This record gives sequence, C-alpha cells and structure tokens, in this order.
Amino acid sequence: MRVSSIVSAIVALFAASGTSQLTKPPLQQNLDNLKQGFLDNLPAQGASRSGFQAGFIPAGCKTIIQREGYNPVDFQVINVKYNDNICYHKNSPVKLDDFIRVFGRVPVCTRQFVRHAVTGPNGGGAYNLGGDLLFYGGSMGNLNVYIHEAAHSLDARAYRDSKLSSSQK
Repeated sequence: MRVSSIVSAIVALFAASGTSQLTKPPLQQNLDNLKQGFLDNLPAQGASRSGFQAGFIPAGCKTIIQREGYNPVDFQVINVKYNDNICYHKNSPVKLDDFIRVFGRVPVCTRQFVRHAVTGPNGGGAYNLGGDLLFYGGSMGNLNVYIHEAAHSLDARAYRDSKLSSSQK
C-alpha cells in the first residue's frame, strides 16, 4: 500500500469537526497501534530554524496562549524551514528539536493547512482552534496526536464545501 493511500485513509478516519458534538463512538479507543506505521512510512523532514525578535508573537499564537492562561512572554517564536511557525514554551516537556523533527513527519499536504503549532508546559492533551494547534503534556512527541489535530485543519480548510467528518459512513 502506498504511503499516500495510508495517509488518505488515516486523514479520512480521524478528521472530525472540532466544533460539533460527536455522536458516534470511536472506531478505536486507542490509536497506539498506528504509531509504528506512521514512523515507518512518514519520513522526517529536514528543517532549519531561526528565531524572531524577542517580544514578537503571531496573533494566532497569542490568542491560543492566552486562552490557556499562559504568559506570552514565556514563549519564543521559531520560524521553521518547512514553512511552519511554532510557538514553543520555555518549559515544554519535549525538546524543541524533537518537536520540530516529529511534527515535520506530518505530511506536508496536511500540515500546509495548519497555521501555528503551539507547545504548552504541562497538562495533557491537544486541540485545534481555527488552524492553530496546541499540544501539551503527554500529547507532545506523539505523531498520532499531531496527525489527528492537523486533520481537523485539513477538514475545515481544504474541504470547506464537503467536510470529511460529515460522512455518514
């Protein structure tokens, strides 16, 4: 099976609207069985990074950071070569280079619909708010979670007229 077929099937499986109530039970309670397949078939992307001046923060990052009750001063904004912006909290449990390496495995055809990736220092979980993704605690470093949250952006932005998550199948 080709990687693109695998990715398409996974995106179709996990894409769900972040603003709608879920009415169907999950197909699988635990997605850990997918992790090795993702790692084996989604190559790491080369990335270089550069920082912005202290005090600069994109509005989308600032909104999600403040929504979570964090201080924007505790974040640095990094421009990553694969055209993604990451807002990285100084106390994030995953090293910046590790976050860049693993997040870079999300297929570019999906990642292109993510506006910003934000890391948080504690807790556990992730969500997508208008194309800005927040990862914190145990979700950090988990490619399954990165793909799942990026799929929400793919669903909302790439399939505006016929969302994948509206399927009755």
